[in-house]
Amino acid sequence: MTTIKLGRRNAAAVRGVLGQLARCGEEDLAQSAAYWSGVIRHRMGARDVQTIAWLLLDASGRRSLPTRQRLAARAWAVRLEGRS
Repeated sequence: MTTIKLGRRNAAAVRGVLGQLARCGEEDLAQSAAYWSGVIRHRMGARDVQTIAWLLLDASGRRSLPTRQRLAARAWAVRLEGRS
């Protein structure tokens, strides 16, 4: 399995975005975001990083979320996909 180094600051930033999504009120998104915010680390397997990127990409397309959250999710999805 390939390991991706996110770095501590990036992992903390993504954890913050996921934490916000975990409180969004959309049950399916909130549950997944809560899970991944609890397991994200500064080094992760490439598959896990890709899964988080897909989750963030999904969140970025949800019009029910505030624009700020959607933009943050989109930015991190793009950045993470470049690493995996």
